Amino acid sequence: MLKQLNKHHLHLFLTGILVFVFYLISMPKTVVLEDDGIFLLSAYFNGISHPPGYPLHSLLGYLFVHLPIGNPAANGHALSALFSALASVLIFLITAQLTANNPLKNTTPYIAVIAFTLSFTIWSQSIITEVYTLNIFLFLSVLYITLCIGELVHKNPLGQENPKKEQSRLRFAFFYLGLFSGLALSNHWPLFILGCLGIIFLLSENYKAVLKHWHLIILGLVIGLTPYIWLYINSNSQTFIQYFSPFENFRDFYAFISREHFNKSIDFSPTATLMDKVQLFIFTLKQLVSQWGPVNSIFVPIGLAVAFSTQYKKQRRNLLAILISYIATSLVLSLILGYDFEEKSQINMPPFFALAHSLGAIFFAIGAAYSINKLSEISQRNFKHIIIGLIVLQAFFANVFINYRHNYNWTTLYAQHVLDTLKPNSTLFVSSDIGTGVIGYWHFIKKYRPDITVIQSDGLVIYGTRLFAPKKVNDEEREQILLSYIKSSPNPVYFLYQEFKFGVNGHWIVYEYNKNVKDYERRLLSLSNKNQKYLNYIFSDIKHTDKWTIKHRDYMRLQAMGYLMNQLSLTTDEALRATIIKYIFKTTNNLQGLTIVLALAYEYKNIDEFSSKKEIIELGWRLYDKEKSKATKAKYLNLLARINIESGDKSKGERLYIQSIKIWGHRKNIAHKELAKLLKSSKTQNIKNKKKSNDSG
Repeated sequence: MLKQLNKHHLHLFLTGILVFVFYLISMPKTVVLEDDGIFLLSAYFNGISHPPGYPLHSLLGYLFVHLPIGNPAANGHALSALFSALASVLIFLITAQLTANNPLKNTTPYIAVIAFTLSFTIWSQSIITEVYTLNIFLFLSVLYITLCIGELVHKNPLGQENPKKEQSRLRFAFFYLGLFSGLALSNHWPLFILGCLGIIFLLSENYKAVLKHWHLIILGLVIGLTPYIWLYINSNSQTFIQYFSPFENFRDFYAFISREHFNKSIDFSPTATLMDKVQLFIFTLKQLVSQWGPVNSIFVPIGLAVAFSTQYKKQRRNLLAILISYIATSLVLSLILGYDFEEKSQINMPPFFALAHSLGAIFFAIGAAYSINKLSEISQRNFKHIIIGLIVLQAFFANVFINYRHNYNWTTLYAQHVLDTLKPNSTLFVSSDIGTGVIGYWHFIKKYRPDITVIQSDGLVIYGTRLFAPKKVNDEEREQILLSYIKSSPNPVYFLYQEFKFGVNGHWIVYEYNKNVKDYERRLLSLSNKNQKYLNYIFSDIKHTDKWTIKHRDYMRLQAMGYLMNQLSLTTDEALRATIIKYIFKTTNNLQGLTIVLALAYEYKNIDEFSSKKEIIELGWRLYDKEKSKATKAKYLNLLARINIESGDKSKGERLYIQSIKIWGHRKNIAHKELAKLLKSSKTQNIKNKKKSNDSG
């Protein structure tokens, strides 16, 4: 394998450059959704990202986003592209070693690089600011070094007199094994540890050499872990961006890097069941083979079968190790996570499997090479270039319409419209990764609307304008602190989401605090011409392919429902009414949207203006059967329960609330509280009736 590096150095250099340029061409030049904005803020301000902190990525990101060329977002995306390109070189080297005896040994490594580069998930994570491509590069480095160690030990077994040069190489290999392992742990330790199951299996064969050089491994490991020292020190340096609060002691530090908060509240849902795990497992299986289009999906299973045939007998242990890492970072990971199987988890989870897909590219290449060779034998013709061309074309066209994002501008329009809606010198409270990342990027990094004060309402990320330490206050105390702030503020105060009981003026994309409006209520205001045009854009038929953008667009459509329902009640303009009804119907293609429309129509008593109550409820039940989110199902049942109770059918309302709790037993389900009220009311009524009956007797 060491000779491969010299033999293919020009090819490797050109391969890496081509992959890097490919990602640069397709990447967005501005901030996008997902965690992109959060990581850009952390990199720009030399801050601390969410647990476990990703200190290595933050340090490297700081260097890139401050390069004198380009802009911070593009440079952050280029960092991901660079590590993907470097990882593609390692994919080439590893595949070349594994397939040295293959009839297409000179072609298979290139197929592996193509499969790696065009993998839907890897491509998507290589063009935004994320930690996954750095994670892939570091893991593949450790895998490559481990394979080199096996080659060196096999070539010069311990106990024999080894040449000094080979001994020196072996010592350096063990040092770099520790170093790159430490660096990988300093980036994304959970995924790296899962992947290391295969590495440990490989090293176990050469345990004597490992024991002999353990001190070099430890030395390299300690050096590789030094970014965590920076993380600890930086936490107490008042850095502008920092998740949670400065570490007060080692216990805080350990809780942070161990992801204690995420393990309790994010990675595990209290309502997840065994069926959720089964569905997520099946979903993961589909992810593993669907990265390159429907026809190409056959090559990974073929590659797995061929890899353990007699054809690869000499590489069986190495391939088994890669298979162990492949399964651990995909199927095992899906079983460890405790998510509900719903749309949100199906959008959030795929990037977790990026490391697995990099290993899957190796099996893909083995399967494709085997298929090409067999077809050539059967037909006695060389179809190699034609088949490779078809593989590339299918993988490219299967993913390009989603991952080519050179002209992406959704977040630019969104951030500017939000900030332009605010009055001079006002305060804007943001929350969620999308709101904080996108608005934060434009305000703090691009300096758009510098007169505005942006504060994160949960206090988690933006330390520089934080009003409280998030882990030291409960929800009630937090709301009191915010209420005290906005009441004493001489300037207007806005919220990105209506997440508190304060009365507000509704401006569609933001909510303005209004002390004259009752708690939980909102006064709907007419939109400016500019925001009216933006509303029309949100409801336009422009096809967005990125799932995060579609999700955000759908949220903004739902956020507009109150305004649209109010306008429908007020206007007599038939053309405007037709447009509003058209917009309303666009949100009823899923249960969440239909539930909100039904609730507002019930509130405004104008449901018959665009659909009958019976028709919309029947549509809701049809969507209910298709809906995967337990919370969304529960909210629909809760609404129907309220409608039935207010119509006089309390028994049906009770049954619907009970059904809602069975579907989604989460403490946030209001059915618990409403059912308790009903039972208390029924008990009180029974006592009154009994007393009345006794008095009559």
